[in-house]
Parts: sequence; C-alpha cells; structure tokens
Amino acid sequence: MPTDHIPIGLVWLKRDLRLHDHAALYLASQQHKNILMLYVVEDSLQQESHFSERHLDFIKQSIADMNRQLKNLNTKVFVVQGEVLDIFEQLQNTFRIEALYSHLETGIGLTFTRDKAVKKWCIERRISWNEYRQQGVFRGLKSRKKWLQYWTDHMNASL
Repeated sequence: MPTDHIPIGLVWLKRDLRLHDHAALYLASQQHKNILMLYVVEDSLQQESHFSERHLDFIKQSIADMNRQLKNLNTKVFVVQGEVLDIFEQLQNTFRIEALYSHLETGIGLTFTRDKAVKKWCIERRISWNEYRQQGVFRGLKSRKKWLQYWTDHMNASL
C-alpha cells in the first residue's frame, strides 16, 4: 500500500447509531488525527427475512440526526452500500487504515460470521480492531460456566 495514503482511524458503525456514550468513537478520537465514521448498508443483511423497510428508515433517520449534530464539526457519517470487506478494501485505495473501531455487535449468525471474517482481514493487514462491548452478551462462548464472572467484570468496569 502506498505510504502517501491518508492515515485514519476507521469507526465502523453497526447498531450503535449515536454520538454520545460511544466508546469506539471516543477512543478513536483520542488516538487519531483523522477519523472516518462509516455505516455500511449491507446487501446480505437487507436480504435476511427479519430485515424490513422499518429497519432502513430507522438507520436513515439516526444517521441524519448524527449528521445534524456533526455539521458544526465539518464532518459526517459516510454511508455506503455493499459488503463490509469489499468496502474496507476500497477504502484502502485512498486511506491507510491504522485501526478499526466498533462496538461488539450482538446479532444473527450472519453478522457473527461477517465479524469473524473482518477479524481475519484485520489480522492479515496488521490493522488493530478495537471492539467495545455495550451489553452483557458474550458471543462465541463454548460454555456458560464463566459467563457470570465475565458479566460481573463487565458491569463493574469503569466507563
């Protein structure tokens, strides 16, 4: 990748369409001069039977609200349509993604599989992916034996 690409911290917005109480956005802003906030309208998710126009309306309204709040800062949430890894690859043509920031999503099998692919993609490109938990669900546990301890530790952690 050319070294003249603009270095960025990429904030990948998923189900966390807000500016306040947003660990991923806050920590990216502390670590990077340039931040790109990105929402990907994923074709594969839109094809899922649970997805409806109401979901898309909520997403559009939430991002419009965020962009109204961001206007004074001369920035906005960028919205693109496609698949996440394809979009990340395209971004690499212009930017040098130094780190990826997102909340750890709790969703369906499709999003879990996607996130595992994103993790692999980040490792292969030496991009650190910083995921922040926003609830007490722990994805991918093989056993619930330690769930209570994980949950207690998470709930007692400083904000």
